[in-house]
Amino acid sequence: MGNSKYRIAWGTATALILAVHASAADAPRPGVDWPQFRGINASGLAEGFPLPTTWNVETNENIHWKTPIPGMAHASPIVWGDRVYVVTALSSKGDNSLKVGLYGDIVPVEDVSVHKWFLYALDKKTGKIVWEQLVHEGVPSIKRHTKATQANSTPATDGKHIVAFYGSEGLCCYDVDGKLLWKKVIGNLDAGYYMMPQAQWGFGSSPIIHEGRVIVQCDVQKLSFLAAFDVATGEEVWRTPREDVPTWSTPAVWKTADRTQIVLNGFKRMGGYDAKTGTELWRMKGMGDIPVPTPLVTPDHVYIAHAHGMAAPIFAIKPTATGDISLPKDVKSNDHVAWSDFRCGVYMQTPLMYGNELYCCRDNGSINCYNPKSGESVYQKRLGTGSTGFTASAVAGDGKVYFTSETGDIHVVKTGATFELLSKNPMGEVCMATPAISEGLIIFRTQGHIVAVGDKSPGGAGEAAGAPPPATEGVKPGPAGEKPGQAGEKSAHIEAAPRIAFDIGRDGETWGTIVFELDPQKAPITTANFLRYVDEGYFDGTIIQRVLVGEGARIQIFQGGGYTALGQTAPKPGQRAPIKLETRNGLSNVRGTIAMARDSDPDTATSEFFVNLADNTKLDYTSDEKPGYAVFGHLVEGWDVVEKIQAVETATNPDPVLKGENSQPLKPPVVTRVRRQSNTPRK
Repeated sequence: MGNSKYRIAWGTATALILAVHASAADAPRPGVDWPQFRGINASGLAEGFPLPTTWNVETNENIHWKTPIPGMAHASPIVWGDRVYVVTALSSKGDNSLKVGLYGDIVPVEDVSVHKWFLYALDKKTGKIVWEQLVHEGVPSIKRHTKATQANSTPATDGKHIVAFYGSEGLCCYDVDGKLLWKKVIGNLDAGYYMMPQAQWGFGSSPIIHEGRVIVQCDVQKLSFLAAFDVATGEEVWRTPREDVPTWSTPAVWKTADRTQIVLNGFKRMGGYDAKTGTELWRMKGMGDIPVPTPLVTPDHVYIAHAHGMAAPIFAIKPTATGDISLPKDVKSNDHVAWSDFRCGVYMQTPLMYGNELYCCRDNGSINCYNPKSGESVYQKRLGTGSTGFTASAVAGDGKVYFTSETGDIHVVKTGATFELLSKNPMGEVCMATPAISEGLIIFRTQGHIVAVGDKSPGGAGEAAGAPPPATEGVKPGPAGEKPGQAGEKSAHIEAAPRIAFDIGRDGETWGTIVFELDPQKAPITTANFLRYVDEGYFDGTIIQRVLVGEGARIQIFQGGGYTALGQTAPKPGQRAPIKLETRNGLSNVRGTIAMARDSDPDTATSEFFVNLADNTKLDYTSDEKPGYAVFGHLVEGWDVVEKIQAVETATNPDPVLKGENSQPLKPPVVTRVRRQSNTPRK
């Protein structure tokens, strides 16, 4: 499906954009590395490899892997070599609510529970998680917008360092093995609506790395600034105050013949700053407040757009810009502004230049294609019906431009002066993050997963990146004729003795972690089924809905894995087909073991499990009439947390099946997060 024409000759302007950043030996490699938001200097371009036109997440057509990532983040994936890096934030309340679409609600989400912020490294070929690091834990300093998360800022890397920015929660730097190098809190960064400060929206500007310095733009309610930090030590190199309202834009580096500058979007003050000193070089007053798009840098111009407030402008600014270059009312150009359009700017998405066209996609899916030198309109077309939101920025390569809707439809448009929609591919989940491209793989961040899409035809991304078939989804369908969960079904990624960590808490308080070691040798079907729920993040936010202990109890257990609140009449959506019972495996329901809950029919276990708090051997298999309950692992860490669960106050359970037993927690403990835990120590 690749287009050799665009792999070989892909436009002089595009080639120059990438070439100026590939001169140093340790510089990112075009087509391979995607080191920050929108790739090399936010160009959004990756060439040299065929890219897919069509794919299907449900059938795995052109899907190389799909890895669940818990929590929520709008931060984009970044790539260096064979590693993919992503961030996420997990609410102990389990609040993953996200309101997408076109609306004007400014009220923030009221989730002030304890959160955990994580940084992940994944293997680019397989999607397997190489390492994860807990970066910060606490109550968020700033609330988030209903269309935002607590991890909006895309990390950045130079191949040696990975820098992640969590707004008020801090700026931190890790090495490629996951070792923390430094971390610092640089202020209360409230980037909400300046006209109504109580409408907190979180923070969204991403860091960039330039010549050994981390550059951050912090336009917030009070004391806005641009700053540079030493990437090796975190020491502040310079800080320049800014007089501007909150923005969510990311800085860009603009190298021209006579200077290198940091270019910023802004409302009161767009501008360029000397990269070495932070000294202001030029400035310009905007026309749309709350700017989000990153400045788009090319050899001839930098394009800056915004579209909230009085106007929706896009400006093409020349490298000669010096001093105040603001345009008077109704004037569209001057000595330093080549051209401007006050009607077709964009609010959320960063523009993209590919070949000889400049693409701007608005929130409603309307594409405006320009001649980038003259500003003349080439065409205007709409993607979708106009009622669906578009937040992610466009990316491109191999003669195709990829536009991502909030509902997860990826529109593939052929590059050129004539509009041609090649395909529309649903991801099956909300998509707010801008994808990354590396060696023929398009790496999407959906609400629950990282998904690698690539052309699997001969010479496609399967050969280029060495990617095997999807491997991280866990249980795979068995041969025709087998019921779900029978012998043909297995996990494609099961360690010899996988360990699973459950983070437990309640009312915003973290209780600790329980770790189980599973036994795939004796319980292969049950283990594979359980790991799939773990990898999909199904258990995150569920409760311990049954705690049965003390004198008079037939058995002593606690049970969870299906409900997010008491009183639900049905389990959490997403349960899979039941599995075959595995009770004749030699494992017994003794204290500290984990087993699958089921209905009266033996082969009905899905996601719910229980933990034996005593020797409940009466639950073992004794005959076909008494098939028992399948054990598949045992507790290895966290008895102190188990004791807290045992001690919760309970009341008579209203479930008629449980016959009024005293087992329903008045305040149920919450499984805030479940994840795989390696048996080997991390570096």
